[in-house]
Amino acid sequence: MESVAILWDIENVTPSANSQFVEGLLEFTQELGRITVCRVYGDWTKRNLARLSHLLSENGFELIHIPVARKNSADISLITNAVELIYQYPHLTKIVLITGDADFRPLLHTLRRNGKGIHIICNSSNASEELLSLADSFKDYREIIPGEAAEAAEEAEAAEAAKRKRHGKPAGRAQGARQRKPEAPSAAQKSLSEDTAYRLLVEAVQEMEKNKKKPGMGAVKVKLKILNPSFEERNYGFKSWVDFVNSACDKKFIRLVEDEQATYLASYGPEDPTTAQETPLAAAFETLRGIVDELTKEKSKDYHSLASINTRLNDSRVDYGALGYKRLKDFIFSAEKRAYVDVKYENAGYYVKRREG
Repeated sequence: MESVAILWDIENVTPSANSQFVEGLLEFTQELGRITVCRVYGDWTKRNLARLSHLLSENGFELIHIPVARKNSADISLITNAVELIYQYPHLTKIVLITGDADFRPLLHTLRRNGKGIHIICNSSNASEELLSLADSFKDYREIIPGEAAEAAEEAEAAEAAKRKRHGKPAGRAQGARQRKPEAPSAAQKSLSEDTAYRLLVEAVQEMEKNKKKPGMGAVKVKLKILNPSFEERNYGFKSWVDFVNSACDKKFIRLVEDEQATYLASYGPEDPTTAQETPLAAAFETLRGIVDELTKEKSKDYHSLASINTRLNDSRVDYGALGYKRLKDFIFSAEKRAYVDVKYENAGYYVKRREG
């Protein structure tokens, strides 16, 4: 069995103590191999870390206290410890690094040169695309919180019930009824899917440009996966990421630019007519925001459960599965990353409110 080390920069990724993130983290890591080292780096005198410190200690984590004496002190300590681990414990084969800080890029280069597998867990709202592109895999920290399978089953059941209600069909399948084979997508449907994919790519490039980041080929793919965790270019008929990008360039959705160092992707800017057109995804987000507004007026409270939102989305014929999301939660988080809503975890569930501004 492979040996795994967990190294956590808790100043960069700070889940709430009641979110069950620690339990999910241990389950996720145990699937990679045997956990040998668990270290968490932070200033444990901070009040917001007090409950987490007790929880981590109970679960066998080693708490490394880093007083905030100077900028990036926790980063330096974590990097130094990680390099020491490589040589002190050569049997370690995988590293789970919990951070999204770009300052860890040199560490990832060192880990890769020494043949270590790198799995990053981050807060995707502030993670560096350049850092994530160096990892073997990455996940938003909320993706590994337990309970996903049960929630997915409930969402699927609710969606099926809403679909049958719209079409006037009974709730159950008649005994002996034959299941129809799904029809192959038409040329028009395939073209629409490709158009949606290209617009997602444009959005990722423009987000990086807005944040003054270089949209390198690998970094843009990471940004696109951050915004849309379920995105796979193969789902749109492309064999590889390069094929997808080249096709988008040929159809004038994006362009390639070169400087003295490398080749980057670039948008055509806000004057591009395709940018002004509302996409099905943007329309779905607007519908979501309208639903949250309706619930707030009806119930006189700001936050609303995913179950209540899911029912209204189905009534509004918003099919987040057709938009490329495997779960409602992915769709909601994607809306949060685009500043449509805010999400919080409370009482073993997620709740959503409209973001102001």
